Amino acid sequence: MLVEFQNHLMPDFDWDGFNLFVFNTSKRNNGCGELYIYNWESHKPRQIRPISQKCCYRDVRWSPDGTYLIFAFQDEGLASAAATLLYYVPYSEIGTGANITPFHCLKASLKTQRKRRSQLCILRNNQTLVERYCSTRIFLTSPGP
Repeated sequence: MLVEFQNHLMPDFDWDGFNLFVFNTSKRNNGCGELYIYNWESHKPRQIRPISQKCCYRDVRWSPDGTYLIFAFQDEGLASAAATLLYYVPYSEIGTGANITPFHCLKASLKTQRKRRSQLCILRNNQTLVERYCSTRIFLTSPGP
């Protein structure tokens, strides 16, 4: 299967540390697009649409242990009214029809080294605290309480 890229752009990708790459294409809003898993061993991409079989995704990352995906989602069908929602999903649940819900973010004024404001997103799951600075796309993990 050949993956067709609009404008020949693949704005983002990440590797699970083993044999899977995850990436999105660029279809709208400077980087939102279709989501794919590429298997290095089989050399085959697989399109995934974990949120109600809808587009569009961006900023996808594997968890440090390679068992979860975190990504931003905008419902293409809502056009400019689409909110950006963040998801932290077990990879094993992708494509199973499991009910996947976004996690809520705490808005905080943070000064980065570039003195930009950012949004701190926190999710407690399986005794792990996941923090993601949305503007810099960095994962930090630490044990939960």
